[in-house]
Amino acid sequence: MSDENSFKMILQNDDKKVYIDLSKGYDHVSNSLRKLGYYPYDVKFIHVRFKFTHQSNENLKYLAQIIDKDDYIMDVFRAYQYLKHEKGFDKHLSVLIKTQQVHSIKDVLIQGNLYQLYKNSKNNNIPNLQKIKLENIRFQEITIFNKPALFTPYRIDSKDLPKGLYKYECQCDDNQDGIITMIGKSIRVNFWGTILTTKKIVLHHGYRNVDETKDILFNDSKSILIHDYFRKYPISKNNYVR
Repeated sequence: MSDENSFKMILQNDDKKVYIDLSKGYDHVSNSLRKLGYYPYDVKFIHVRFKFTHQSNENLKYLAQIIDKDDYIMDVFRAYQYLKHEKGFDKHLSVLIKTQQVHSIKDVLIQGNLYQLYKNSKNNNIPNLQKIKLENIRFQEITIFNKPALFTPYRIDSKDLPKGLYKYECQCDDNQDGIITMIGKSIRVNFWGTILTTKKIVLHHGYRNVDETKDILFNDSKSILIHDYFRKYPISKNNYVR
């Protein structure tokens, strides 16, 4: 992203000071937070002294205005990523801001996820989500429990998956805020999406609790098709059970 879309800030604690520009990507942001002595997904704005020094468009200026001290810094980075990677979301967010439908970073994250779902449906011209073809879905790359994976808001039938590709359904919090709290073989309540991976994730009695801030990284990359994922992480011949 060019400098015309930068979001710059200064963070400091008692010992150190760092200069962060969200447009420089995940490695820059996470390494800067580590320099302050924090695990990136643990630090909130309340933990540091902060100053926003430059936001180069109206949407980014609004992000700065609605940040609360109790917000996680990496959640602001995730909100920024929706603006960076989801084509058209910037205009969509502008409308939401003008109509006073967005009041917090959490609202932006929810709207970003919903917009991604809408765009996938529109691109595939599918009125019924059950008719989506696996090869046509655009996935978000994530890392979960240190394993490379794909995320989609859709529910995917296991019958459509190639052997050796593992599927885990996601459950969100009871407030429907879009925070993943559990994965499992089958989620019936508060379903939030599906994770696919060529690396098996150990479950406990069919489920596993998730701390999204620590266990999941939404990668700094554009959405991809499943065959793009297979090029990087092919199915192992040892994968016999999903």
